[in-house]
Amino acid sequence: MIIEIKGGGFINKGAQLMLQTLIAENNWFSDDCKFVMHMASGSFADRNSCQLGHLAWLHTWNYLPVAILTNTFFSCFSREIRKKYNICLKNEIEWVLDISGFIYSDQFGPNPCNRMADYYRQLRNNGAKIIIMPQAMGPFKNPEIKASVREILDIAELVFIRDEVSFGYVTELAGHSDKVALAPDFTLSLRGIEKDEFNNLKDRVCIIPNEKIFKFHTVDENKYIELLNSIISFCTKKKNTPFILLHENDKDNALIKSLVKEISHSLEIVSESDPLVLKAIIGQSKLVISSRYHGLINALYQSVPVIATGWSHKYEALLDEYNLGDYMISDYDHQSVINMLTTIFDSNKSFELIKSISMENKKRENKLNKMWQRIETAMQM
Repeated sequence: MIIEIKGGGFINKGAQLMLQTLIAENNWFSDDCKFVMHMASGSFADRNSCQLGHLAWLHTWNYLPVAILTNTFFSCFSREIRKKYNICLKNEIEWVLDISGFIYSDQFGPNPCNRMADYYRQLRNNGAKIIIMPQAMGPFKNPEIKASVREILDIAELVFIRDEVSFGYVTELAGHSDKVALAPDFTLSLRGIEKDEFNNLKDRVCIIPNEKIFKFHTVDENKYIELLNSIISFCTKKKNTPFILLHENDKDNALIKSLVKEISHSLEIVSESDPLVLKAIIGQSKLVISSRYHGLINALYQSVPVIATGWSHKYEALLDEYNLGDYMISDYDHQSVINMLTTIFDSNKSFELIKSISMENKKRENKLNKMWQRIETAMQM
């Protein structure tokens, strides 16, 4: 059975973490299943390192002719030769597990939704079946996007939505359906890997920025830098030395370099390519202040208190699920953030927060078991 993993990656550490979790959960799939990813997802070496096959296709939103040419080129080789090099064609796909995280929304324009609706239509006509793994969706105001997402929802066998806000957007668009269900982010089971070189980061404040908060004009860059200065000053004063953690090197590295020039304090910048090591670094932190969703997830799934900044509804929805709505930065007011930090640095309050987060994680573990069981049942039919 050939299963395409759609939406995984090797640069964005959240996408890589979801990919590795999916591979690690292979006990829910039949022994003969083979996972594949398209050839624009990392390099051949990246995919080989995860024992993934190579799908002769590219999910590039603006270069469909290149994808078609790739498929045509590898179609010229016999099945035996392609099997030798672990290459498959899209008409050989039997199932798709879409782990995109967040792509079906007005925020990204019509191209991704239109392209995936067309792609999934082709796969369905070839007999393949699609499962949308837990992800955020919406809002849907653009008529073109609405039409494409409605088609994707119609084509899919199962659709898992990871927050109530997204679920509302989906049901408003396509109505209620038994195949659409709530399920949390599924990276809970994957454990971090500790490295001795990062032992100096234990019990410190981890700050994870995200270039998207500027890309989507969530906050003015100067205002963000001023807030960051306040946070660093307060943490340093309280002897909780902060550090910056890169969660997507290519995009965030340039952002951090420009930020550091404007910040009035020296600040350690930590970069690590292995998402499991990143997870361990986050897990040993005293507090995580993150603008990246999987930075927050990695913290919460290890019962580490968080403060969030964000650029979409998925951040507020996540914190609300953990009853942590008071720790969402919305107005970038310095004093309100200092109040958040003061509360978390209080040992009694921190203990209560950790206990509450751990209880929510137990609930999520049960929900995820039900999700995997439902996927296993669907794929055995």
